[in-house]
Amino acid sequence: MSQLDAAINPVRLNSKRTQAQFKLHPEDFVVTERLDVADDGEGEHQWLWIRKRGANTQFVARQLARFADTSPKNVSYAGLKDRNAVTEQWFSVQLPGQETLDWQQLNNEEFQVLKVIRRQKKLKLGLHEANQFKIRLRDVVDKGLFEQNWNSLVSDGTLNYFGPQRFGHDQNNLARGFEWLRAGGSNKRVKKPEQSRLLSSVRSFLFNQIASSRYQQYGFETLAGDCVMLSGSQSVFHVEQWDDELKQRLTTGDIQLTAGQPGWVSKPLISGEAEQFET
Repeated sequence: MSQLDAAINPVRLNSKRTQAQFKLHPEDFVVTERLDVADDGEGEHQWLWIRKRGANTQFVARQLARFADTSPKNVSYAGLKDRNAVTEQWFSVQLPGQETLDWQQLNNEEFQVLKVIRRQKKLKLGLHEANQFKIRLRDVVDKGLFEQNWNSLVSDGTLNYFGPQRFGHDQNNLARGFEWLRAGGSNKRVKKPEQSRLLSSVRSFLFNQIASSRYQQYGFETLAGDCVMLSGSQSVFHVEQWDDELKQRLTTGDIQLTAGQPGWVSKPLISGEAEQFET
C-alpha cells in the first residue's frame, strides 16, 4: 500500500466487511446543518436557510451572489456540504442598506430558499455545531454482518478518520499538496483559495496517520499528556496524568481521545508520552 493509499485506507477496527449500494440517489444521503440562530429583525446580513440537491455549496453561493448583484466575497457559509446529497444549511449575504430581497424569486432546480432572516453579524466558517446525517444503504449483501459491525460501532466506537472526499478525486488534492509543500509553497500557479484546500488535505492525511498508528500501538489506551475533547463540543483540555475519574468519563463517552493536526497553537495541547508518540 502506497503512502497516499494509506491516507484513504488506514487501519480499521472491523476488517470483515460486506457490500452495499451507497449514495445511489441524492436522497440516500441527507445532511442537516445544526446551528440555532435568532432572527435579529434587522442588520445588513440576510441569512438564508437553503435546501440543495445535487449541487455543491460553492455553486449555491455563486448563484446567491449573482441574484443579489454582489461579489461572491459577500456570501458566507459555515461549511461545505456534499454535492451528491440532499442537504440543508445556512448562508448569509452581506447587503448594506438594502431591504430584504425577494429570495423566493430565485428559482433554481438544484436548490430552494426555505427561510430568510436578518442578522447583525455574518455567518462565519465553522460556526455550526455539527451536521446531522441520514444515510440509506441499498442492496446490502450480508445483512447479518452489517448488523454485527453496526452493533460494535455503537458499543465500542470507531476511529473518526477524514474520508476520501478530503483528498480530492483520485487523491489529487493530497498529491498536489505534497508537491506544493516540497516547492516551499512558492508555486505561483497555486492560488490562495487552493492553497487552503491543499493544506487541509495534507493536515488531514497526517491526522489519519497519527490516529491509525496510535490505535495499532495502543488501541484506546490512554497516555500521560493526552489532549481530550468534551463530547458534543469543540472544547479540549490537557490531561497531564489520568486518574480514575477521568478514565470513567472516557469510558462513558463524556470525553474523547484526540489526534493532532499540525499547525500553529498558542500553547502545546499534549505533553509527556502523548507528545513523544505524536512527534
